[in-house]
Amino acid sequence: MEKTLQRQIDKKEKEKTRRELLAKLYFDFAKLVFAAFVLGGLSPLFQKETEGDVSILGVFIAVTLGVFVTIVFASIGNRILK
Repeated sequence: MEKTLQRQIDKKEKEKTRRELLAKLYFDFAKLVFAAFVLGGLSPLFQKETEGDVSILGVFIAVTLGVFVTIVFASIGNRILK
């Protein structure tokens, strides 16, 4: 009887660890998307030599898409932890 109880405890612990790692993966995806799209999309605004070539629409699309996808990945990670 103790063995089955210990197996159940071990199974629950493994499942909890698996969920935590999967949630961390989605939070890391959110950080990567934020860095790539939002910070990368804003970088042309700070380059002085290509000031006339900057597409404001392109920057706006990249930042908007980056924020949206970051929120999606963070919410997925949050749902996994609940």
